[in-house]
Amino acid sequence: MAYKAPEGWSIAGSVFEEPGHVRIGNSGDDSSSSLTTPALEALGNTPTDITVRFKAATLLVGAAGLVPDDRTIRVEASGAGAVGSEVYLPATLSGTAETVDQATSDRMCDEYLRWYDCSVKISGATKDTRVVFTGTGRHFFDEIVITKD
Repeated sequence: MAYKAPEGWSIAGSVFEEPGHVRIGNSGDDSSSSLTTPALEALGNTPTDITVRFKAATLLVGAAGLVPDDRTIRVEASGAGAVGSEVYLPATLSGTAETVDQATSDRMCDEYLRWYDCSVKISGATKDTRVVFTGTGRHFFDEIVITKD
């Protein structure tokens, strides 16, 4: 179902409402879709550091074989601020587009079909900062929380 963003939020490309969370991206190589917060006006004009916490998951599809989407997700600061480290999903997630045995299927489902707790620091954020959630592939986002450090 197409997503109607809350007031002040904006979307680009393909963003969908899923039960209790949003999906950003419409294909395994979609890198143009995003969800953006309103400006963080409560921060005022003085640059400050913030932490963005959220849950993320990536799509694993297939019938005979399991094909994981690209694991690249990004959080960007628009307007003001600089994003710190951008490694969100574990590097141990693996998989290729091929037919797999049941044990491999079970392992991949355990790795992919779950939520990962993610966080990123943004330094120098101000009232003009908007946080952009994007990536390559189809990703799920939930429980987005932004706090002042």
